[in-house]
Amino acid sequence: MRLSYPPVRVHIWGGLGSQLYAWALLISLQEKYPRRKLIAVFHNGGVTRREPELNPYIQGIQKVFVHDYLVDSEGNFLFRLRSYLTLAVLGLFRIPMRVLGFVAGANNDVDFSKLKPWVLSLRGHYSNRKISHEVSSLIESALFPNMPNRIQSSEDAVIAVHFRLGDLLHLKSKKPLDMDALVIGIKEATKHVPEQDSTIFVCSDSIEIALSNIGKHFRGKSLVPVDLKPRETMFFLTKVPCFVGSPSKISEWVTIFRTNSGKSLVTFLPREMSTQLTIILDESSLIHYY
Repeated sequence: MRLSYPPVRVHIWGGLGSQLYAWALLISLQEKYPRRKLIAVFHNGGVTRREPELNPYIQGIQKVFVHDYLVDSEGNFLFRLRSYLTLAVLGLFRIPMRVLGFVAGANNDVDFSKLKPWVLSLRGHYSNRKISHEVSSLIESALFPNMPNRIQSSEDAVIAVHFRLGDLLHLKSKKPLDMDALVIGIKEATKHVPEQDSTIFVCSDSIEIALSNIGKHFRGKSLVPVDLKPRETMFFLTKVPCFVGSPSKISEWVTIFRTNSGKSLVTFLPREMSTQLTIILDESSLIHYY
């Protein structure tokens, strides 16, 4: 009689950057449990509604979609009450399941190594695990198929900035990168390129605000908006010779792809990102912190 192994469910919240960390976990789980079926469970809940942006690119893994964004039900008190009660009951149920190893976290390499053979459920969108060259290459090749023929070329761009704004402009718990810090990063980047190549290409989820804020500090510079979708933005930023990032998982993944590319691509990141990048990547002389 052939044994049937239960599947492992990897729960995913957040935007594209968070989903990429879950994808890296799924790849590692495929190697760790080759006989186990994996299920990617995409949740659209959180502070803001999120979409399963990686759905078309993750192949060979079953996907489940959970609609748990509670603001959708703002006018339905009974629905919201039921949702909160369900979360409370599940929270109590998860305690003994965690103790027994059926439910676990794998946010770092130590936790991943301690996963039990019978684990059933994981959260996959947070990560302090080392991202290997092999894993990042697998993700990059699947995420950017034939991309150069379909989006704005980065051949003319030498310096590109990713300024994460979006919902950070409205949230009380989080704030965007301080503008003075970003100015320092851009000035450091301009020192690494010839004067004639100092046009600054700007990527942001709030492009008009980003252009306005940066323009106040670089009045003599030419600013070029690069208004692309998140996946296309990542591809664009992985190719430019000089990249200036801001605190976000998008900037983290751009740095991962750039560092593992084997090319001499210079990256400038806020100092507050150094701890995370040191954990997930090997030290690189091409990453500078401002």
